[in-house]
Amino acid sequence: MAVGLHDAQPLQNFLTNSPWSVLALRDRRLELTLLMLEGRSFKLVIDETGDKKKGKHTDYVARQYIGNLRKVDNGIVSVNAYSVSQSGAVQNCVARCRGNS
Repeated sequence: MAVGLHDAQPLQNFLTNSPWSVLALRDRRLELTLLMLEGRSFKLVIDETGDKKKGKHTDYVARQYIGNLRKVDNGIVSVNAYSVSQSGAVQNCVARCRGNS
């Protein structure tokens, strides 16, 4: 189920049936990324993190492999992208792209 939605069907219909172009979306994403970089170079760091969770109040909790526990358990896994500049500064790419740096 999508976060915050009691019925994910309308969102699924939108994603499945909307006439959007994968190529146009890719080009727009690249355009925004280059705009954000302002000519600076960076290294992209991808971090997959898993956390054990109990209860049923957090979205996306499921029985799945949690790497830091080295076992299958109830938990949540997220994948995060960070940029590292030449000065060594680390910035969450999602926050920077949203303007929340």
